[in-house]
Amino acid sequence: MKDAKRGIPMILEKGSAPNRPIKVLSDVPRVYLPLAYGEERRCRPVVADYDTVMRGGLLGQPQDAEDIALYSTVTGVVAGMRHINHPLYGQLTCSVVDRILSEETQEEPIPQMPDDLSPAELIAAAKQAGIVDELDGVQLHAKLQSWADFDTPLCLLADAIEPEPYQSSAYAVLKYYGRQVLIGLRLAAKAAGIPMTRILLQTAYTRIRKMAMQFDPNDIHGIRRRRYPVFNKEPAGTEGRCGFIGVQACLALYRAAAFGTPHTDGFITVAGDALETSHNLQVPFGTPIEEALTACGIGKNVSLLLIGDALTGVEFTDRSLPILPGMTCLVALRDPINYRVRSCIGCGQCAAVCHKGLLPYEISKRFENMQYERLAMLEPEDCDGCGVCTAVCPAHRPIAQAVLQAGDSAGGTIFVDWGDDAWNP
Repeated sequence: MKDAKRGIPMILEKGSAPNRPIKVLSDVPRVYLPLAYGEERRCRPVVADYDTVMRGGLLGQPQDAEDIALYSTVTGVVAGMRHINHPLYGQLTCSVVDRILSEETQEEPIPQMPDDLSPAELIAAAKQAGIVDELDGVQLHAKLQSWADFDTPLCLLADAIEPEPYQSSAYAVLKYYGRQVLIGLRLAAKAAGIPMTRILLQTAYTRIRKMAMQFDPNDIHGIRRRRYPVFNKEPAGTEGRCGFIGVQACLALYRAAAFGTPHTDGFITVAGDALETSHNLQVPFGTPIEEALTACGIGKNVSLLLIGDALTGVEFTDRSLPILPGMTCLVALRDPINYRVRSCIGCGQCAAVCHKGLLPYEISKRFENMQYERLAMLEPEDCDGCGVCTAVCPAHRPIAQAVLQAGDSAGGTIFVDWGDDAWNP
């Protein structure tokens, strides 16, 4: 069992964003929607250039029957294709849609109520809607089907903890669409055959109490611990037998089951001291990051932009990159401190805070010195990339990055393909 005192105290910078109403960006002039994610997920276009497509209209059919379709997130005109190198998703081939001013049709409930749908119909609805879970980027229907067919969890948790400094989009969604999220969570549990559901929150006790007023108190499992990262999230008696789902995925499943609408919008926190005001935004997928930053009053003096939060975010410079499922936070900073990277001094602070009980400094040293044969016993594949080792390093070394790379190298060992095994000199 891991030491519950590991991790680091977390100073939150969420500011007023969680308490502000969600700001809707509905006037985005252009969106970029991926027809292809490299070679992994590919859709065949079903509309030609200069064709008009409605919001929620089909843009691409999946080439793999188990994959999901692509829908337009705005009413507009197809304006060709664009290839984008995205720091999170790699090479993307995007359909470009220019929004046109048009009155969009209102959502109308389908005749069948969500509770009347069978587990198979709920999984089909999640697939038809193209829902992607923002927690891990996995298509929701595939996750639910896997749970139903193989290792069914004892409890399904809607994870709204958000332990890093800036992000608050999950809390905002839960605050304004709480009942819909709860229904979606229960529908997901029904689809996978999971008997118990809870909503995970880590926030002030008064906020948890206010949130519980929207639900039955038993619907919420509150986390009081103010250290990062948060682990041991499961309620008592369910340890190791829980499944996790994002609150946005729960909301999208409710809307797919109740209204038959595809997953076209996402919720994202835009925060940082380079902005006039931090906000939680509702944006159509494919919206350029520049639009979200402008809506929050981005200034000229910006030194660092991150997709993600402060500890695990990815730096970027291209503001035309699209916001896609799985992106839930943008951080814009004015004057981040530029530390000089030094050699490891062997202090062991990274090992002291690692909640996985690893030796990050040793893994990093072995990996950087190409001593791959010694990595397997150090178990770098157990690293979850929380970033606390990098945060506490007095030498300011990117330890977490090295540990993740070591873990990706075939369980800690890099194998070299020398060619034909039959060749023998």
